[in-house]
Amino acid sequence: MPNDKELNNEKKISIRTGLESLRLDKFLADSLPEISRSRFRRMIEAGDIFVSGKQAVKAGQTVMPNSLVEVEIKPAPQINLDPHPVEFEIIAIEKDFLVVNKPSGLTVHPSTSNIEEITLINGLLHKFPDLTEFGGQERPGIVHRIDKGTSGILIVARNERGLTEICRLFKERLIQKHYKALVYGQPEKEGLVEVPIGRNPVHRNKMSCYGIAMKDSSTRYKVDKYFEDAALVDVFPKTGRTHQIRVHMASLGHVLMGDELYGSGRKHQAPRLMLHAFGIEFDYFGKTYSFNSPISEKITTFISTLEPAEEPN
Repeated sequence: MPNDKELNNEKKISIRTGLESLRLDKFLADSLPEISRSRFRRMIEAGDIFVSGKQAVKAGQTVMPNSLVEVEIKPAPQINLDPHPVEFEIIAIEKDFLVVNKPSGLTVHPSTSNIEEITLINGLLHKFPDLTEFGGQERPGIVHRIDKGTSGILIVARNERGLTEICRLFKERLIQKHYKALVYGQPEKEGLVEVPIGRNPVHRNKMSCYGIAMKDSSTRYKVDKYFEDAALVDVFPKTGRTHQIRVHMASLGHVLMGDELYGSGRKHQAPRLMLHAFGIEFDYFGKTYSFNSPISEKITTFISTLEPAEEPN
């Protein structure tokens, strides 16, 4: 069993499985309890874990008996968790959770690729220092996230009770999310996209409907208003996969305006990613909560420049 010093230095650890088939994450957790499951997931995504010479693709994959599992331990970088003033709107303050309006351009939490970036976490810790008193994770209070370019509603847990219950609600898909998106083209009036999403095998910062470690994904949408070669769409994702709305709408041929990662050709020169987390609703210990966040001014100003169009035939 490696000691703490070994786990904090760059090192490759090789472990042989026993006579039973096991999930990879369970085998790793049992073999290396000093490392958290969330860190194992990040290591898998980074390509640092191999099973029988092949790069692991997901935490839940099955490891066969007498397999060689190799783990490349890299020092965990010390991310920036210092309190720092950050501009964001507080929509609601409840005993167990907060609801905030994240502006576009602000990352929710620090990452290993940019450990010094000032994020929403730094702003939350500046306004609510008690968030450091529970969890002890790298992402105190964060129970879900939205992309850096996306604006809108985000729930933040304030204590262990809130963290446990809201995570359960998200896991069981009991939280209804409502987004507003401006897309290229004129999609059908409404539709349902149920296409699995996985990591792009070539571009690790992208997701794909033909990726690796595919997970079921479901997105319902309804067009709010048509414009010439564009549409404002209400989007209701049932699942919460990374870049889900952006990937699903792109799969229909209707890329989000301002999406430089998945888009091509920007006829309207959108000033930002045209995606806003507009509303959220859930039941919390017998009480129904519903919150909305007005579409950001940059989006509404840009929409006002578009020419309205009739519903396509």
